[in-house]
Order: sequence, then C-alpha cells, then structure tokens
Amino acid sequence: MPWGWPPPPRPPRVATAGERFLASFVDGFAISSLFYGMFLAGAVVAFPLGLSDDAVNVLLWVIVAVVPVAYWVVPTAVWGRSFGKWMAGTRVVTAHEGRPPGFGRSSLRFLVFGPCWFLGIPALVLGLIALGQERHRTVWDFAGGTCVLTVPPRPRAR
Repeated sequence: MPWGWPPPPRPPRVATAGERFLASFVDGFAISSLFYGMFLAGAVVAFPLGLSDDAVNVLLWVIVAVVPVAYWVVPTAVWGRSFGKWMAGTRVVTAHEGRPPGFGRSSLRFLVFGPCWFLGIPALVLGLIALGQERHRTVWDFAGGTCVLTVPPRPRAR
C-alpha cells in the first residue's frame, strides 16, 4: 500500500446555505411527489370501493400525518439525513456529540420544522435568519439540539 493511502479523513464542516437550500429543494420535490402519489393512490382505491366522503377524508388526513413523519423524522433519526440531505451531501447530527439525532431530537426538530415548512414563507425567513447564526443553525436545529454538517466524500479506491 502506498504511503498516505487512504488519505486521512477531512474534518466535517458546517453545511453552507447553498447545500441546505439544495437539500430543501430536493426534499420539497420528493415530499410533494409522495403526497400527490399517495393522494392519487387513495383516490384510485377509495372511489371504486364506494367509500364515503368521511372515509376518504380520514384516509387523506392519515396520508398528511404519516408521509412527512416517515419522510423526515425516521431517516433523520436513524441516518441523520433525508433523501434531499443525502443528495446534497449533508447530515443532521447532535450539536455536541456529532452523531445522528435519534427519534426524540428528530421529532422535536420536526415539530418546529413541519409547521414552518407547510406555511412556506416563514420557513424561508427562518432559514435566512440562520445565516447569521453560529453554525448556520435554524430554529428547528436549536429546538432539536442539532446542526447540519457536510459529509466528506469517501476516498475512491485505486
């Protein structure tokens, strides 16, 4: 093995505003696609079966409640990243230990982030405020005790 291979890992750095925006954009597209797909699947299943309007409404509210939690909370708790964060090369970690946040912190983070995301503009404003904060932490990062770091790329095998 040649000297210095594999190279030593680079220390993680705080994710830039561009990386965080890219992750949010990809997540927004993915979650919208999931919502529309689930709504379409619900309609395809519900109407031919002759379900009442109340049953369809319950089904749609279950989709609205379950899809965001399954998309953001579970992967963030386990791996520290959603699909958008994976695409942007970033990871959510605990602010002090640097490990995936777990279900408690991930849920707290989502309880603040979820309403902001669904309201749209406040999420953008709160995200811009984060640019002036240490480690670019947003309100939901502070709530969950987390920060977002850039994941160093893995060295290629020769």
